Amino acid sequence: MEVIPAVHPPLPSRKDWHRSRAEACAPLPVGYRPRDVEGSALHLAVRRHRAGFVEELRRSGRCIPRVVEREFDGFLACGVLAHGFARVRCGACGHELLVPFSCKQRGICPSCTARRAEDTAAHLVDRVLPRAPYRQWVFTFPIAVRLALSRRPHLITAALRACLQVLFSWQRRRFRQRGVSAAACGAVTFVQRFGSALQLNVHFHVLVPDGAFDNDGVFAAAEAPDDDDVRDILMRAGRRVLALLKRFFDNDDERRREIDQVLQSLDAASATPTPALFPQPRRNTPLSAFIEGFSLHAATRVLASDRRGLQRLCAYGARGALALSRLSELPDGRFAYDMKRSLPDGRSRLVMTGVELLKKLVPLVPPTYANLTRFHGVFAPTSRLRATVVPSSPVIENPPSSLATSSASTPKAVAPRSTYRLDWAALLKRVFAIDVMVCPACTPSGGPMRPAGPMRVIACLEEPAVVTAILRHLGLPAEPLPIARAQAPPVTLELFGDP
Repeated sequence: MEVIPAVHPPLPSRKDWHRSRAEACAPLPVGYRPRDVEGSALHLAVRRHRAGFVEELRRSGRCIPRVVEREFDGFLACGVLAHGFARVRCGACGHELLVPFSCKQRGICPSCTARRAEDTAAHLVDRVLPRAPYRQWVFTFPIAVRLALSRRPHLITAALRACLQVLFSWQRRRFRQRGVSAAACGAVTFVQRFGSALQLNVHFHVLVPDGAFDNDGVFAAAEAPDDDDVRDILMRAGRRVLALLKRFFDNDDERRREIDQVLQSLDAASATPTPALFPQPRRNTPLSAFIEGFSLHAATRVLASDRRGLQRLCAYGARGALALSRLSELPDGRFAYDMKRSLPDGRSRLVMTGVELLKKLVPLVPPTYANLTRFHGVFAPTSRLRATVVPSSPVIENPPSSLATSSASTPKAVAPRSTYRLDWAALLKRVFAIDVMVCPACTPSGGPMRPAGPMRVIACLEEPAVVTAILRHLGLPAEPLPIARAQAPPVTLELFGDP
Protein backbone atom coordinates (compact mmCIF):
# COMPACT_ATOMS: atom_id res chain seq x y z
CA MET A 1 0.00 0.00 0.00
CA GLU A 2 1.10 3.57 -0.67
CA VAL A 3 -0.07 6.42 1.50
CA ILE A 4 -1.95 9.35 -0.04
CA PRO A 5 -2.09 12.07 2.65
CA ALA A 6 -5.36 13.98 2.70
CA VAL A 7 -4.61 16.86 5.07
CA HIS A 8 -7.82 18.10 6.66
CA PRO A 9 -8.08 20.97 9.17
CA PRO A 10 -9.66 20.08 12.52
CA LEU A 11 -13.43 20.02 12.03
CA PRO A 12 -15.36 19.34 15.27
CA SER A 13 -18.69 19.10 13.41
CA ARG A 14 -17.68 16.42 10.91
CA LYS A 15 -19.83 13.65 12.33
CA ASP A 16 -21.52 13.16 8.95
CA TRP A 17 -18.39 13.07 6.81
CA HIS A 18 -20.16 10.68 4.44
CA ARG A 19 -23.93 10.42 4.25
CA SER A 20 -23.85 7.21 2.27
CA ARG A 21 -21.34 4.69 0.98
CA ALA A 22 -20.95 6.56 -2.32
CA GLU A 23 -21.04 10.18 -1.18
CA ALA A 24 -18.53 12.36 0.67
CA CYS A 25 -19.60 15.76 2.02
CA ALA A 26 -16.23 17.25 3.05
CA PRO A 27 -13.99 18.12 0.07
CA LEU A 28 -10.23 17.98 0.31
CA PRO A 29 -8.47 21.31 0.93
CA VAL A 30 -6.95 23.39 -1.87
CA GLY A 31 -3.42 22.36 -2.77
CA TYR A 32 -3.81 18.66 -2.08
CA ARG A 33 -1.87 16.58 -4.61
CA PRO A 34 -1.65 12.78 -4.37
CA ARG A 35 1.49 10.90 -5.26
CA ASP A 36 1.68 10.37 -9.01
CA VAL A 37 2.02 6.60 -9.16
CA GLU A 38 1.04 6.38 -12.81
CA GLY A 39 3.64 8.95 -13.77
CA SER A 40 6.64 6.77 -12.87
CA ALA A 41 8.92 5.66 -15.68
CA LEU A 42 8.26 1.95 -15.11
CA HIS A 43 4.48 2.46 -15.11
CA LEU A 44 4.76 4.44 -18.35
CA ALA A 45 6.86 1.72 -19.98
CA VAL A 46 4.47 -1.09 -19.07
CA ARG A 47 1.35 0.92 -19.93
CA ARG A 48 2.61 2.15 -23.29
CA HIS A 49 4.57 -0.82 -24.59
CA ARG A 50 2.97 -3.91 -23.08
CA ALA A 51 0.52 -4.37 -25.96
CA GLY A 52 3.29 -3.89 -28.53
CA PHE A 53 5.47 -6.41 -26.73
CA VAL A 54 2.66 -8.99 -26.67
CA GLU A 55 1.84 -8.34 -30.33
CA GLU A 56 5.48 -8.81 -31.31
CA LEU A 57 5.49 -12.19 -29.60
CA ARG A 58 2.19 -13.14 -31.28
CA ARG A 59 3.48 -12.31 -34.75
CA SER A 60 6.42 -14.62 -34.14
CA GLY A 61 4.10 -17.47 -33.11
CA ARG A 62 4.73 -17.19 -29.38
CA CYS A 63 2.75 -16.10 -26.33
CA ILE A 64 3.42 -14.39 -23.03
CA PRO A 65 3.35 -16.63 -19.91
CA ARG A 66 0.38 -16.29 -17.61
CA VAL A 67 2.57 -15.50 -14.60
CA VAL A 68 3.99 -12.51 -16.46
CA GLU A 69 0.49 -11.33 -17.42
CA ARG A 70 -0.55 -11.42 -13.78
CA GLU A 71 2.60 -9.51 -12.86
CA PHE A 72 1.89 -6.74 -15.38
CA ASP A 73 -1.82 -6.54 -14.49
CA GLY A 74 -1.07 -6.28 -10.78
CA PHE A 75 1.64 -3.70 -11.27
CA LEU A 76 -0.60 -1.43 -13.37
CA ALA A 77 -3.24 -1.48 -10.60
CA CYS A 78 -0.80 -1.14 -7.68
CA GLY A 79 -1.10 2.16 -5.82
CA VAL A 80 -3.85 3.57 -8.08
CA LEU A 81 -6.80 5.02 -6.15
CA ALA A 82 -9.21 4.23 -8.98
CA HIS A 83 -8.79 0.51 -8.26
CA GLY A 84 -9.84 0.82 -4.61
CA PHE A 85 -8.49 2.23 -1.37
CA ALA A 86 -8.82 2.21 2.39
CA ARG A 87 -9.93 5.27 4.38
CA VAL A 88 -7.83 5.80 7.51
CA ARG A 89 -9.29 8.50 9.76
CA CYS A 90 -8.32 10.15 13.05
CA GLY A 91 -11.13 9.99 15.61
CA ALA A 92 -10.02 13.20 17.35
CA CYS A 93 -9.59 15.77 14.58
CA GLY A 94 -10.96 14.11 11.45
CA HIS A 95 -7.63 13.99 9.59
CA GLU A 96 -7.85 11.33 6.92
CA LEU A 97 -5.55 9.33 4.66
CA LEU A 98 -6.46 7.49 1.49
CA VAL A 99 -4.37 4.33 1.19
CA PRO A 100 -4.61 2.59 -2.21
CA PHE A 101 -4.28 -1.15 -2.41
CA SER A 102 -1.06 -2.84 -3.48
CA CYS A 103 -0.55 -5.73 -5.88
CA LYS A 104 1.64 -7.81 -3.52
CA GLN A 105 3.60 -9.17 -6.47
CA ARG A 106 7.21 -10.25 -6.10
CA GLY A 107 8.60 -9.67 -9.58
CA ILE A 108 8.90 -6.15 -11.02
CA CYS A 109 6.87 -3.93 -8.65
CA PRO A 110 9.49 -1.87 -6.75
CA SER A 111 7.09 -0.84 -3.99
CA CYS A 112 5.83 -4.33 -3.15
CA THR A 113 9.26 -5.95 -3.42
CA ALA A 114 10.71 -3.33 -1.07
CA ARG A 115 8.04 -4.04 1.55
CA ARG A 116 8.48 -7.78 1.07
CA ALA A 117 12.24 -7.43 1.62
CA GLU A 118 11.72 -5.45 4.84
CA ASP A 119 9.14 -7.96 6.06
CA THR A 120 11.45 -10.90 5.34
CA ALA A 121 14.42 -9.21 7.01
CA ALA A 122 12.42 -8.35 10.14
CA HIS A 123 11.11 -11.91 10.38
CA LEU A 124 14.57 -13.45 10.01
CA VAL A 125 16.31 -11.17 12.51
CA ASP A 126 13.56 -11.28 15.15
CA ARG A 127 12.39 -14.89 14.93
CA VAL A 128 14.85 -17.07 13.01
CA LEU A 129 18.50 -16.03 13.27
CA PRO A 130 20.07 -16.29 16.75
CA ARG A 131 22.77 -13.97 18.00
CA ALA A 132 25.91 -15.16 16.22
CA PRO A 133 28.37 -13.87 13.63
CA TYR A 134 27.20 -14.46 10.06
CA ARG A 135 28.99 -14.67 6.75
CA GLN A 136 27.45 -14.27 3.30
CA TRP A 137 28.50 -16.74 0.61
CA VAL A 138 27.48 -15.70 -2.92
CA PHE A 139 27.45 -18.51 -5.51
CA THR A 140 27.18 -17.47 -9.18
CA PHE A 141 27.18 -19.69 -12.27
CA PRO A 142 28.03 -19.57 -15.98
CA ILE A 143 25.40 -18.35 -18.42
CA ALA A 144 24.53 -21.86 -19.61
CA VAL A 145 23.83 -22.95 -16.04
CA ARG A 146 21.74 -19.81 -15.38
CA LEU A 147 19.55 -20.61 -18.39
CA ALA A 148 19.05 -24.17 -17.16
CA LEU A 149 18.06 -22.98 -13.67
CA SER A 150 15.94 -20.00 -14.71
CA ARG A 151 12.58 -21.73 -15.26
CA ARG A 152 13.07 -24.99 -13.36
CA PRO A 153 12.55 -24.51 -9.61
CA HIS A 154 13.38 -28.16 -8.90
CA LEU A 155 16.80 -27.68 -10.52
CA ILE A 156 17.39 -24.57 -8.39
CA THR A 157 16.59 -26.63 -5.30
CA ALA A 158 18.97 -29.40 -6.34
CA ALA A 159 21.79 -26.99 -7.26
CA LEU A 160 21.41 -25.13 -3.98
CA ARG A 161 21.47 -28.39 -2.05
CA ALA A 162 24.68 -29.39 -3.83
CA CYS A 163 26.37 -26.09 -2.93
CA LEU A 164 25.26 -26.28 0.70
CA GLN A 165 26.44 -29.87 1.07
CA VAL A 166 29.93 -28.78 0.08
CA LEU A 167 29.83 -25.75 2.38
CA PHE A 168 28.49 -27.69 5.38
CA SER A 169 30.97 -30.53 4.92
CA TRP A 170 33.79 -27.97 4.92
CA GLN A 171 32.51 -26.47 8.19
CA ARG A 172 32.14 -29.86 9.88
CA ARG A 173 35.62 -30.88 8.70
CA ARG A 174 37.12 -27.83 10.40
CA PHE A 175 35.37 -28.70 13.67
CA ARG A 176 36.53 -32.30 13.48
CA GLN A 177 40.09 -31.02 13.21
CA ARG A 178 39.49 -29.25 16.52
CA GLY A 179 38.16 -32.45 18.13
CA VAL A 180 34.45 -31.56 17.92
CA SER A 181 32.50 -34.41 16.38
CA ALA A 182 28.92 -33.07 16.71
CA ALA A 183 28.58 -29.86 14.69
CA ALA A 184 25.24 -28.85 13.17
CA CYS A 185 25.21 -26.14 10.50
CA GLY A 186 22.46 -23.92 9.18
CA ALA A 187 21.82 -21.52 6.32
CA VAL A 188 19.23 -19.08 4.99
CA THR A 189 19.46 -18.64 1.23
CA PHE A 190 18.06 -15.84 -0.93
CA VAL A 191 17.58 -16.94 -4.53
CA GLN A 192 18.09 -13.94 -6.83
CA ARG A 193 17.37 -13.96 -10.56
CA PHE A 194 18.82 -10.59 -11.58
CA GLY A 195 22.05 -8.68 -11.91
CA SER A 196 22.91 -5.00 -11.60
CA ALA A 197 22.36 -4.43 -15.33
CA LEU A 198 18.86 -6.03 -15.37
CA GLN A 199 20.27 -9.19 -16.91
CA LEU A 200 19.18 -12.71 -15.99
CA ASN A 201 21.56 -14.02 -13.35
CA VAL A 202 20.30 -16.87 -11.16
CA HIS A 203 22.59 -16.95 -8.13
CA PHE A 204 22.46 -17.66 -4.40
CA HIS A 205 23.08 -15.35 -1.44
CA VAL A 206 23.71 -17.85 1.38
CA LEU A 207 23.71 -16.47 4.92
CA VAL A 208 25.57 -18.91 7.18
CA PRO A 209 26.56 -18.61 10.87
CA ASP A 210 30.32 -18.32 11.17
CA GLY A 211 30.43 -21.48 13.25
CA ALA A 212 28.23 -24.43 14.22
CA PHE A 213 25.85 -25.68 16.93
CA ASP A 214 26.23 -28.68 19.20
CA ASN A 215 23.50 -31.13 20.15
CA ASP A 216 22.20 -28.76 22.84
CA GLY A 217 21.96 -25.79 20.47
CA VAL A 218 25.01 -23.99 21.87
CA PHE A 219 26.89 -22.01 19.25
CA ALA A 220 30.67 -22.32 18.79
CA ALA A 221 32.50 -19.84 16.55
CA ALA A 222 34.93 -20.98 13.88
CA GLU A 223 37.96 -19.47 12.23
CA ALA A 224 37.52 -17.34 9.14
CA PRO A 225 38.16 -19.02 5.78
CA ASP A 226 41.09 -18.10 3.60
CA ASP A 227 41.42 -17.79 -0.17
CA ASP A 228 42.37 -21.45 -0.59
CA ASP A 229 39.26 -22.56 1.30
CA VAL A 230 37.02 -20.43 -0.90
CA ARG A 231 38.60 -21.79 -4.06
CA ASP A 232 38.30 -25.39 -2.86
CA ILE A 233 34.62 -24.94 -1.96
CA LEU A 234 33.90 -23.40 -5.36
CA MET A 235 35.62 -26.21 -7.27
CA ARG A 236 33.72 -28.91 -5.39
CA ALA A 237 30.38 -27.11 -5.75
CA GLY A 238 30.95 -26.51 -9.46
CA ARG A 239 31.62 -30.18 -10.10
CA ARG A 240 28.46 -31.22 -8.27
CA VAL A 241 26.28 -28.71 -10.12
CA LEU A 242 27.64 -29.78 -13.51
CA ALA A 243 27.10 -33.45 -12.69
CA LEU A 244 23.53 -32.66 -11.63
CA LEU A 245 22.74 -30.82 -14.86
CA LYS A 246 24.28 -33.59 -16.95
CA ARG A 247 22.01 -36.20 -15.35
CA PHE A 248 18.97 -33.98 -15.82
CA PHE A 249 19.45 -33.24 -19.51
CA ASP A 250 20.32 -36.84 -20.31
CA ASN A 251 16.98 -38.02 -18.93
CA ASP A 252 14.49 -35.20 -19.48
CA ASP A 253 15.76 -33.25 -22.47
CA GLU A 254 12.77 -34.30 -24.65
CA ARG A 255 10.11 -33.17 -22.15
CA ARG A 256 10.37 -29.48 -22.91
CA ARG A 257 7.12 -27.74 -23.63
CA GLU A 258 6.34 -24.82 -25.87
CA ILE A 259 6.04 -22.32 -23.02
CA ASP A 260 9.46 -23.38 -21.74
CA GLN A 261 10.97 -22.75 -25.17
CA VAL A 262 9.47 -19.26 -25.21
CA LEU A 263 10.84 -18.45 -21.78
CA GLN A 264 14.27 -19.81 -22.65
CA SER A 265 14.42 -17.62 -25.76
CA LEU A 266 13.59 -14.59 -23.62
CA ASP A 267 16.10 -15.70 -21.00
CA ALA A 268 18.80 -16.08 -23.63
CA ALA A 269 18.12 -12.56 -24.93
CA SER A 270 18.45 -11.24 -21.39
CA ALA A 271 21.46 -13.28 -20.31
CA THR A 272 23.59 -13.14 -23.47
CA PRO A 273 26.24 -10.58 -22.60
CA THR A 274 28.14 -8.05 -24.62
CA PRO A 275 31.84 -7.64 -23.84
CA ALA A 276 31.35 -4.11 -22.54
CA LEU A 277 28.47 -4.98 -20.20
CA PHE A 278 30.01 -7.97 -18.47
CA PRO A 279 33.74 -7.49 -17.95
CA GLN A 280 35.88 -10.12 -16.34
CA PRO A 281 36.04 -9.68 -12.54
CA ARG A 282 39.23 -8.65 -10.90
CA ARG A 283 41.27 -11.55 -9.61
CA ASN A 284 42.73 -9.80 -6.56
CA THR A 285 39.46 -9.64 -4.58
CA PRO A 286 39.96 -11.13 -1.10
CA LEU A 287 38.00 -14.26 -0.18
CA SER A 288 36.80 -14.67 -3.77
CA ALA A 289 37.31 -17.28 -6.46
CA PHE A 290 36.52 -17.34 -10.21
CA ILE A 291 36.75 -20.62 -12.12
CA GLU A 292 35.32 -21.23 -15.63
CA GLY A 293 32.32 -18.97 -15.13
CA PHE A 294 31.67 -20.08 -11.54
CA SER A 295 32.38 -17.58 -8.80
CA LEU A 296 32.18 -17.46 -5.01
CA HIS A 297 32.45 -14.44 -2.74
CA ALA A 298 32.71 -14.77 1.06
CA ALA A 299 34.15 -11.47 2.28
CA THR A 300 30.93 -10.02 3.77
CA ARG A 301 30.66 -10.72 7.50
CA VAL A 302 28.38 -9.37 10.24
CA LEU A 303 29.27 -9.45 13.93
CA ALA A 304 26.98 -11.04 16.50
CA SER A 305 26.22 -7.66 18.11
CA ASP A 306 25.36 -5.93 14.83
CA ARG A 307 21.68 -6.88 14.50
CA ARG A 308 20.93 -3.78 12.45
CA GLY A 309 23.65 -4.72 10.00
CA LEU A 310 22.26 -8.25 9.84
CA GLN A 311 18.83 -6.87 9.00
CA ARG A 312 20.28 -4.71 6.23
CA LEU A 313 22.09 -7.74 4.83
CA CYS A 314 18.87 -9.79 4.87
CA ALA A 315 16.94 -6.98 3.18
CA TYR A 316 19.67 -6.76 0.55
CA GLY A 317 19.36 -10.46 -0.19
CA ALA A 318 15.55 -10.32 -0.38
CA ARG A 319 15.38 -7.12 -2.45
CA GLY A 320 13.60 -6.76 -5.78
CA ALA A 321 15.09 -6.77 -9.23
CA LEU A 322 14.59 -3.11 -10.11
CA ALA A 323 15.18 0.18 -8.31
CA LEU A 324 12.60 2.73 -9.46
CA SER A 325 14.85 5.68 -8.67
CA ARG A 326 17.38 4.49 -11.28
CA LEU A 327 14.91 4.25 -14.14
CA SER A 328 14.00 7.39 -16.10
CA GLU A 329 12.37 8.31 -19.40
CA LEU A 330 14.43 10.15 -21.99
CA PRO A 331 13.03 12.96 -24.18
CA ASP A 332 13.06 10.69 -27.25
CA GLY A 333 10.76 8.13 -25.55
CA ARG A 334 13.46 5.63 -24.66
CA PHE A 335 14.30 4.61 -21.10
CA ALA A 336 17.58 4.83 -19.20
CA TYR A 337 18.58 2.70 -16.23
CA ASP A 338 21.47 3.92 -14.05
CA MET A 339 23.60 1.01 -12.94
CA LYS A 340 25.12 0.63 -9.52
CA ARG A 341 28.68 0.53 -10.84
CA SER A 342 30.13 2.08 -13.96
CA LEU A 343 31.38 -0.11 -16.77
CA PRO A 344 35.05 -0.22 -17.77
CA ASP A 345 34.31 1.92 -20.83
CA GLY A 346 32.89 4.69 -18.59
CA ARG A 347 29.18 4.08 -19.21
CA SER A 348 26.97 4.15 -16.15
CA ARG A 349 23.52 3.64 -17.70
CA LEU A 350 21.64 1.39 -20.07
CA VAL A 351 19.51 3.05 -22.76
CA MET A 352 16.75 0.96 -24.33
CA THR A 353 13.32 1.21 -25.89
CA GLY A 354 10.15 0.32 -24.01
CA VAL A 355 9.85 -3.09 -25.68
CA GLU A 356 13.51 -3.84 -24.95
CA LEU A 357 12.94 -2.92 -21.31
CA LEU A 358 10.02 -5.33 -21.06
CA LYS A 359 12.11 -8.06 -22.69
CA LYS A 360 14.64 -7.61 -19.92
CA LEU A 361 12.00 -7.64 -17.18
CA VAL A 362 10.12 -10.78 -18.28
CA PRO A 363 12.89 -13.28 -17.38
CA LEU A 364 13.25 -11.66 -13.95
CA VAL A 365 9.70 -12.64 -12.90
CA PRO A 366 10.00 -15.73 -10.67
CA PRO A 367 7.88 -18.78 -11.54
CA THR A 368 4.73 -19.47 -9.58
CA TYR A 369 5.24 -21.27 -6.24
CA ALA A 370 9.03 -20.90 -6.48
CA ASN A 371 10.35 -20.02 -3.04
CA LEU A 372 12.88 -17.20 -3.05
CA THR A 373 13.94 -17.69 0.59
CA ARG A 374 15.15 -21.16 1.59
CA PHE A 375 15.99 -22.61 5.03
CA HIS A 376 18.48 -25.43 5.53
CA GLY A 377 20.21 -27.20 8.40
CA VAL A 378 19.23 -26.14 11.91
CA PHE A 379 16.99 -23.39 10.45
CA ALA A 380 14.87 -25.83 8.47
CA PRO A 381 11.31 -26.32 9.76
CA THR A 382 11.86 -30.07 10.27
CA SER A 383 15.15 -29.73 12.17
CA ARG A 384 15.09 -31.07 15.71
CA LEU A 385 17.41 -28.25 16.83
CA ARG A 386 15.33 -25.42 15.39
CA ALA A 387 13.28 -24.94 18.58
CA THR A 388 16.42 -24.55 20.69
CA VAL A 389 18.37 -22.44 18.19
CA VAL A 390 15.93 -19.85 16.86
CA PRO A 391 14.74 -17.01 19.14
CA SER A 392 11.38 -17.43 20.85
CA SER A 393 8.55 -15.71 18.98
CA PRO A 394 6.87 -12.84 20.83
CA VAL A 395 3.14 -13.11 21.36
CA ILE A 396 0.60 -10.28 21.18
CA GLU A 397 -2.17 -10.68 23.75
CA ASN A 398 -4.56 -8.10 22.29
CA PRO A 399 -3.68 -7.31 18.66
CA PRO A 400 -5.03 -3.96 17.44
CA SER A 401 -8.00 -4.20 15.11
CA SER A 402 -7.62 -2.67 11.67
CA LEU A 403 -11.31 -1.83 11.40
CA ALA A 404 -13.11 0.77 13.49
CA THR A 405 -15.34 -0.65 16.22
CA SER A 406 -18.14 0.98 18.10
CA SER A 407 -17.21 2.60 21.41
CA ALA A 408 -20.29 1.11 23.05
CA SER A 409 -19.39 -2.45 22.16
CA THR A 410 -17.93 -4.61 24.88
CA PRO A 411 -14.33 -5.63 24.21
CA LYS A 412 -13.95 -9.36 23.71
CA ALA A 413 -11.08 -11.52 24.83
CA VAL A 414 -8.66 -12.17 21.99
CA ALA A 415 -6.68 -15.38 21.83
CA PRO A 416 -2.88 -14.94 21.76
CA ARG A 417 -1.39 -15.09 18.32
CA SER A 418 2.12 -15.22 16.94
CA THR A 419 3.40 -12.18 15.05
CA TYR A 420 4.75 -14.09 12.09
CA ARG A 421 4.76 -11.08 9.76
CA LEU A 422 4.60 -7.32 10.12
CA ASP A 423 1.26 -5.64 9.50
CA TRP A 424 0.77 -3.23 6.60
CA ALA A 425 1.14 -0.11 8.76
CA ALA A 426 4.49 -1.26 10.17
CA LEU A 427 5.76 -2.04 6.66
CA LEU A 428 4.77 1.43 5.43
CA LYS A 429 6.64 2.95 8.35
CA ARG A 430 9.77 0.94 7.60
CA VAL A 431 9.80 1.56 3.84
CA PHE A 432 8.30 5.04 3.40
CA ALA A 433 8.97 6.49 6.91
CA ILE A 434 5.23 7.25 7.32
CA ASP A 435 3.29 6.07 10.35
CA VAL A 436 -0.33 5.97 9.20
CA MET A 437 -1.58 5.08 12.69
CA VAL A 438 -0.31 8.34 14.26
CA CYS A 439 -2.26 11.44 13.28
CA PRO A 440 0.08 14.18 11.96
CA ALA A 441 -2.63 16.84 12.38
CA CYS A 442 -2.77 16.37 16.17
CA THR A 443 0.69 17.86 16.75
CA PRO A 444 0.99 21.13 18.71
CA SER A 445 1.25 24.30 16.60
CA GLY A 446 1.81 27.10 19.09
CA GLY A 447 -1.04 25.91 21.32
CA PRO A 448 -1.29 23.49 24.22
CA MET A 449 -0.01 19.96 23.89
CA ARG A 450 -2.67 17.70 22.42
CA PRO A 451 -2.39 13.91 22.34
CA ALA A 452 -2.37 12.27 18.93
CA GLY A 453 -5.73 10.84 18.03
CA PRO A 454 -6.13 7.17 17.08
CA MET A 455 -6.09 6.44 13.35
CA ARG A 456 -8.59 3.78 12.35
CA VAL A 457 -9.44 2.11 9.06
CA ILE A 458 -13.08 3.12 8.70
CA ALA A 459 -13.73 1.58 5.27
CA CYS A 460 -12.14 -0.55 2.56
CA LEU A 461 -13.72 0.46 -0.74
CA GLU A 462 -13.45 -1.83 -3.76
CA GLU A 463 -16.77 -1.44 -5.61
CA PRO A 464 -16.13 0.59 -8.78
CA ALA A 465 -19.27 2.72 -8.44
CA VAL A 466 -18.47 3.70 -4.85
CA VAL A 467 -14.79 4.40 -5.57
CA THR A 468 -15.61 6.48 -8.66
CA ALA A 469 -18.23 8.58 -6.86
CA ILE A 470 -15.96 9.41 -3.92
CA LEU A 471 -12.91 10.22 -6.04
CA ARG A 472 -14.90 12.48 -8.35
CA HIS A 473 -16.35 14.34 -5.40
CA LEU A 474 -12.87 14.85 -3.93
CA GLY A 475 -11.49 16.06 -7.25
CA LEU A 476 -9.14 13.10 -7.73
CA PRO A 477 -8.70 10.98 -10.88
CA ALA A 478 -11.50 8.42 -10.85
CA GLU A 479 -10.31 6.38 -13.83
CA PRO A 480 -6.92 4.73 -14.38
CA LEU A 481 -4.89 5.89 -17.33
CA PRO A 482 -5.65 3.88 -20.48
CA ILE A 483 -3.30 1.21 -21.75
CA ALA A 484 -1.90 1.92 -25.19
CA ARG A 485 -2.92 -0.38 -28.01
CA ALA A 486 -0.48 -2.30 -30.12
CA GLN A 487 0.53 -0.53 -33.30
CA ALA A 488 0.59 -2.23 -36.67
CA PRO A 489 4.01 -3.25 -37.97
CA PRO A 490 5.63 -0.82 -40.39
CA VAL A 491 4.81 -1.38 -44.05
CA THR A 492 7.66 -1.29 -46.55
CA LEU A 493 6.72 0.08 -49.97
CA GLU A 494 8.76 -0.99 -52.95
CA LEU A 495 8.74 1.33 -55.95
CA PHE A 496 9.25 -0.27 -59.35
CA GLY A 497 10.10 1.64 -62.47
CA ASP A 498 8.41 1.29 -65.81
CA PRO A 499 9.21 -1.94 -67.66
